Amino acid sequence: MNTCYIFGALQPSKNLMIDESDLIIAVDKGYSYLKCRNERIDLVVGDFDSLGYVPKDEEIVILPKEKDITDLHKAIEEGIKKGYKQFVILGCLGGEKEEHTIATLQDVYHFSRIGYKFTLYSLNRTYILLNNDSISLEGNSLISILSLSPISKGVTLKNLKYELNNKELSFDFPLGVSNEFIQNKKATIEVKDGCLLIIY
Repeated sequence: MNTCYIFGALQPSKNLMIDESDLIIAVDKGYSYLKCRNERIDLVVGDFDSLGYVPKDEEIVILPKEKDITDLHKAIEEGIKKGYKQFVILGCLGGEKEEHTIATLQDVYHFSRIGYKFTLYSLNRTYILLNNDSISLEGNSLISILSLSPISKGVTLKNLKYELNNKELSFDFPLGVSNEFIQNKKATIEVKDGCLLIIY
C-alpha cells in the first residue's frame, strides 16, 4: 500500500525505505530537515512560524498563523486529498512543548476513526494506532497498549507477559501500560470496537 510520509520539525532517528509512489510532505520546519538530507519533497505545508521563511521552490500550502487546525492536521488532509490511506509521521512527538505531542495524538486519532492508518516515530519509540483491527508485532522491550477511545471493547492480547481475552480498556484507566514482549514470540493485539494506542 502506498504511504504518505509526513515530517515535522523534530529530527527522527528512523531510516525509511520510501518508494517513488509514496508521498513526502514537510510540515513547517520539517522542510529544513529534509533539505539538509537532500530528500525528495513533494509538498510543504505550514504557517512557517518555526521555519522562519516561506520556501519558494516547492509545491506549497501556506496556512495563516491564526487558525483552528494544526499544520499537521492540514498535512494529513492534503495526503487524503491525494488518495493516501496509510500515513507515517516523523518528528512530531517529543520536544519541549508537550502540548504539541498531545495535539499530534489527537489529530491522528481523529483521522483513524474514519479509516486511516497511522504509525508515528519519536526519537526512540514507535507509536501505532489500531482502530477496530488486529496486528502482530515482535520486539524485545516494554510495550504499552492504551485506549484512546473512551472505551475499547473486545481487546485481546496474546503472547505478551500480561494477556487479555476479549476485555475492555478505557481511556481513564491505563491498565495496559508497561506490558512486555516475550522473546522469540510474535505478539497479537486485537480490538473489536475502539482505538488503541500501541507504544513500544
